[in-house]
Amino acid sequence: MTSSPGNQTIEKSSLARDTVGTTLTNAALFILGIIIWVIIARLLGPVWRGELALVMLAPAIVMKTGSFGYDQGMIVLGGKNRTSLGPLTGTGVLLGFFMGLLFIGLLLGFMWGFPKTFWNISQVWLPGPFMIISMAFPLHLMTMAYDAAIYAEDRIAARNLKELVINIVMIVVILAAFFLFKLQLFGVIGAYIIANTVSLGYSYLLVRGRIPLPGTIDINITRQVVRLGFPIYLAQLAAYLMLPVMMILLSFSLAGSHGENLARIAFFTMAYQMIERILPVTRSVAFALLPKITGGSDTDASELTAKASRQTFLTSLLLFIILAIFMKPIVEILLGSRFIPVAGAFAIMAAGGIALSMAGVWSAHLLARTRPYEVAKAGIIGVLVALVIAWTGFQNTMGREVQIASVAVLIGSFVNAGFLLNSFCRAGSIKAVKVLIPTMADMREWRRIPGFITEMIRRRHGN
Repeated sequence: MTSSPGNQTIEKSSLARDTVGTTLTNAALFILGIIIWVIIARLLGPVWRGELALVMLAPAIVMKTGSFGYDQGMIVLGGKNRTSLGPLTGTGVLLGFFMGLLFIGLLLGFMWGFPKTFWNISQVWLPGPFMIISMAFPLHLMTMAYDAAIYAEDRIAARNLKELVINIVMIVVILAAFFLFKLQLFGVIGAYIIANTVSLGYSYLLVRGRIPLPGTIDINITRQVVRLGFPIYLAQLAAYLMLPVMMILLSFSLAGSHGENLARIAFFTMAYQMIERILPVTRSVAFALLPKITGGSDTDASELTAKASRQTFLTSLLLFIILAIFMKPIVEILLGSRFIPVAGAFAIMAAGGIALSMAGVWSAHLLARTRPYEVAKAGIIGVLVALVIAWTGFQNTMGREVQIASVAVLIGSFVNAGFLLNSFCRAGSIKAVKVLIPTMADMREWRRIPGFITEMIRRRHGN
C-alpha cells in the first residue's frame, strides 16, 4: 500500500505544522521548566536540592516504568484503530490506579522493612518526604492512560496546552508554599502532587465526551497491549533509569562529607535535567512524527523520518552548542556561584544531548513501524555501557565522580543513538548520509516557519 501524492503532501504539511506548533510549545515549556529549575535551586540551595533529587528517585522510577508499556501500546493500537480507544483508555486508567497503589506498598515496605539499605541509597533517613511523594504514583499512572488516548487521537495542540498549564500551576504553588507558608522541601513536594492532580483532571476533561470509558478492566486488551508495549517498556526502563541509577552509584561512591555528597548529587542531577528539558524542544519533530507514520507505507515513513532527522540535527546542534558555550555565565546569573559545577557537568553531556535528540526521531519511527525490540536493545546497551564506565571510573578516581558520571552519560547516549541509526537505516533501506547530513532544501524550509506560525494564530482566532 502506498500513499497518493496528494496524501503525501498533506502528511508533510501536517507534520510541518505540528512540528512548528509542538516546537513553540516545547520552547515555552523549556522556559517554564527553567523557571521552576531556578526557583527550586534558589529556595533550597545545593544541599537541600540534592536531598530533593534523592526523594524524587521514587516517582522518577514509577512514572517512567510503572505502566509496563501499556501507554505506548495504547498509542500504537489506538492510532491504527481509534474505535478501540474507549476500552483501551478505561482499562489503562484502572490499571494505573491499582499499579500506583502497588508501588506505594512496595516503597513503604522497602522503607520500613530494610531501613539500613534505604538509608545507604537515600543518604538520609527522612521517611516523611518519601511517604508524601508516593501519593503521586496513582495520579501519574492514571494520567498516562488519558494522555496516551489524546496522543493516539493526534491531538497535539491540546496536549501541548495542557503541559503549559501544569507547569504554570507548579510555579504558582511552589512560590505560594515558600512565601506564604515558609515551606521548602515539603513545599516543592506538595507542589508536585498538586500539579499531578491538576494534570489528571485536565486530561480527563480532554477525553470526556470524545471517548466512551468503560469502568472495567478488559483482560484480553490488557494482554494484547502489554505484549505490544512491553519491549517499549524495556527501552524506557533503560533510558529513563540512567539518571536515578547513576545517582545511586554516586551516593555509594562519594567520599566527602554528608553535605558535600548531597551537593554533588544536586550538581549532576541538575545538569542531566537540563539536557532532559532541552530534549522535548529538539524532539518536537519526533513527537509530531509518530502518529503520522503509523499507517503509511514503509517508503513514505522512511522519507519522513530521514527529513525529520536532518531537521532535528540542525535544531539540536544549534541549541546545545550555544548552551554549552554560555552555560557557565547562565548558571552564575540564574543560580549563583554555588552551582557553578552544574555548568561543567552540562558541558560534558551536551554532545550526548545531540545524540539523544536524534535517537528520539529514530525511536519514533521504529516504534511506529512495530519494531520495539530494536529500540529496547539500543536503550539497554546504551545504559549498560554508561553504568560500566561510571562504575569503573568511580573505583579508580576519587574526587571527580560528577565528571566521570557525565562522561558515562555522554558515551552511553552515543552508543544508544548508534544502534538506533543502524536499525533505522536497515529497516528503511536508506543510507546514513541521507539521514544525518542536512540539505540546502532543509535549511530553506526554516523560512516557512513564520508562515506556519501565522496560520496557527489565524486558526486559533477562527479567521
